[in-house]
Amino acid sequence: MISGAMAALIRDDVLATVGRSVPGPVAERLLADYLAAVTTSFEWTEERRGFHALHADAARAVLRALWRRLEALVRDGQLQLDAVWRLGDIALAARDAIDATAAAHHRLLGQLLSERQSERRAAQRTARQVGWPMPEKLCMVVLSRPTSELPVRSLADLAHEVPRVLVPDPDGRDWVRCFAGQRVVVGPVVPPTEASRSLEQALEVGQLVHAGFIAADEVVWCDEHLRALLLMRNRGLIRQLGDRTLAPLKQMEPKKRARSWETLLAWLRARGNLAEVAEILRLHPQTVRYRMKELHRLYGDSLDDPGFRLDLELALRGLSALYAGQVGRDSVPPLVNVLRARGLPDLADQYSGDSV
Repeated sequence: MISGAMAALIRDDVLATVGRSVPGPVAERLLADYLAAVTTSFEWTEERRGFHALHADAARAVLRALWRRLEALVRDGQLQLDAVWRLGDIALAARDAIDATAAAHHRLLGQLLSERQSERRAAQRTARQVGWPMPEKLCMVVLSRPTSELPVRSLADLAHEVPRVLVPDPDGRDWVRCFAGQRVVVGPVVPPTEASRSLEQALEVGQLVHAGFIAADEVVWCDEHLRALLLMRNRGLIRQLGDRTLAPLKQMEPKKRARSWETLLAWLRARGNLAEVAEILRLHPQTVRYRMKELHRLYGDSLDDPGFRLDLELALRGLSALYAGQVGRDSVPPLVNVLRARGLPDLADQYSGDSV
């Protein structure tokens, strides 16, 4: 038998051996199972098989490190050989089942995310084979790093360059606590046949978070950023709309033009209520009245047209997103520089030479 003190030493040695190659919480849980298999009566439950299957590569690394440590203890006479044999028997008995489960889950996830209709149809058959109840709804979650805890019945590809998790029948938002401590992007809830759309949107919003277009909250819900997606997917049209709706401001010097953008956005948000505009901008009401008088002079009757106001708001929101928070500051860099700094050189080339 392995004493508590020896188990603690083995644990420290194995965790140090696997190091950063296996996330700490994952390594600890895997190791706890293996040590339990050596020291106590042990059963490979469905939950344990699922966890080991999800982390198959990590499980092999931990088992290999544990085996070597136990062998060294046997050679030194500190441990009976039967402990090593017991671990081997259990590991070999479970290996085939775990590998088969991991392969089936990986195949099922790939089928659900496939763009090919035949693959998505095959997912129903695969799900029945592995005993995975096909949900009515699901969502895809993109992670910033692998995790040790997942919602019940999830399918995951944590070895992917961008780790992703399929969450079946997501009810409310409490389940997202599984991912505490890292940034996650939650795609829209969709039928199983549209899982790829949920993943695509989560990846796209994740890129906008990385670029600074969307606030980097711990949990980012795609459903709350549909406007940003709409605007960023139509950058060329936003530019064209901006050229038309913001033409009266073209001749202003940059700082004054930025203030005009800011004032117009606040005015549109407040539906023309100047007192609310002053509160939003933290300006004296008289200053707001002066600015709006000048803008009405420049735009004439256009600001009274509901259709034009909608076009103007879309253009302002879209271009403000491209400026990534620079609008309204004392120093507003040319849009082309902002785009290049945001990793969008192709779009920057479209704007080269523009002053908008």
